[in-house]
Amino acid sequence: MNKKRLLLFFMFSAIIILIAGVELKLRVNGRQQRLDAQRIYYDADFKIMYTDIYKKFFKKESSEGNYLPCRLYSNAVKFPIFKNPATIRIFIIGGSVAFSYSDTYFLEAISKAIPDRTVEVINCGMGGYDSYRVFLVLKEILHYRPDLVIVFSGNNESNYNKSGFNLWAYNLAKFFRRSSIYSSLEQKILFILYKERMHPQRDVSTRMRDYERYLRFIIKISKARRIPLILCTLPVNFRDCAPAEGTPPYYDKNFLLAKLDLEEERYDSAIKGFKNFLEQYPDDKFALYYLGRAYDEGRRIS
Repeated sequence: MNKKRLLLFFMFSAIIILIAGVELKLRVNGRQQRLDAQRIYYDADFKIMYTDIYKKFFKKESSEGNYLPCRLYSNAVKFPIFKNPATIRIFIIGGSVAFSYSDTYFLEAISKAIPDRTVEVINCGMGGYDSYRVFLVLKEILHYRPDLVIVFSGNNESNYNKSGFNLWAYNLAKFFRRSSIYSSLEQKILFILYKERMHPQRDVSTRMRDYERYLRFIIKISKARRIPLILCTLPVNFRDCAPAEGTPPYYDKNFLLAKLDLEEERYDSAIKGFKNFLEQYPDDKFALYYLGRAYDEGRRIS
């Protein structure tokens, strides 16, 4: 019995020493520093997209009587808690299109058109926000007595799910990522899942259904509060813009050959190749985009 215990002790000690050795080697090789940098990015991304969205966008600043933006990376400005009756308060909400919109130029234009009124423009656009997250922002800002809300939304519906993470599981994984061994294995597994299209994604019909659903919610609650609402189509030339997120699957032979056919203006062959690829990966956004381009270019020539 003692021999068995002693053997188990030595085996356990050997495993611990082996793990410690691998951990030390990875850290010495700089692997841990690179993973630490990646973790900072992913943790910030998680916070912005799955944690902050359920917190207040603005907080009261009692000393000066203002609402202050408290969301990470927001461009919103502070504005008075008590609104002057002569003030026109306009909110801009949406994703990166709203975020990059020149509210300064817009403010100048509105002020010139209505010189006898004070105009406030508060831009609450957030990069990556889909219609669900825009809807959450709207529910809050309706309490700040807006006179007009402008919505830019529609180009982020494929980026994030409504509740894409299990918070308990995420925090547990975050704890284990302190280990270089765990982090290295996690990176390899995630790469395989991404390459094989095994990561969870909403299909196109689900994304469009959700998009319509939250736009209707936005319209409904604005109408109930009698707040004028402008829904803007996105000022983007989608025909000539390939998907911005992700990498085309050039590792796949069907996709690569179809893309070459498209570039060489062999449109019938390109259409056939992209269709063959989509039979295996029906939701691939790059194949869908280039298939549309092949159809479009083929019609122009014929």
